[in-house]
Amino acid sequence: QYVAILQRQMRIRGLEVCSLVGLTLSLVVATIAAWLGAGVWALVAQLLISQFAIFVLLYVNIRWLPAPPWQANFREALDPIKFGSFLAIERLVNEISYHSQLIVIGIAFNATQAAIYYRAQTIAQVPMRRIASPLSGVFIPSLSRLVDDPEGFRNMYVRQLSRGNLILLP
Repeated sequence: QYVAILQRQMRIRGLEVCSLVGLTLSLVVATIAAWLGAGVWALVAQLLISQFAIFVLLYVNIRWLPAPPWQANFREALDPIKFGSFLAIERLVNEISYHSQLIVIGIAFNATQAAIYYRAQTIAQVPMRRIASPLSGVFIPSLSRLVDDPEGFRNMYVRQLSRGNLILLP
């Protein structure tokens, strides 16, 4: 929700700063924990601390808390919940597809080869994710503001598509 609020307000820099600081803090803590002998738990600490630090930084940046559940109007939430469940199922199918590749590689070769494949694919996707995430954070809110203006929406979509392709596919 905090990410959506910042994206809607087009405060992409704040979102990226929160993410970068949280990830850097978790990296420092995990490195110190590993150096002190925490072993694999240093990686667990890194994952937990990064999420917690990013959440705290986003809260400090926005200063918003959701209303308690007893004040919510759940009838208004039905359409977003239906749409969200569709997105969740789509994401689940994609994750199963992706991880089934790793399972096949692990069975056909070995666990080390599967791990190398996983790491190579993750590293290869980093530049695209670091560019595409801020772009979508700007593009989607600007298009949502034009939902009642079909001609303006179409023109903005074409402009964003061409500019996005220049950046993502030079």
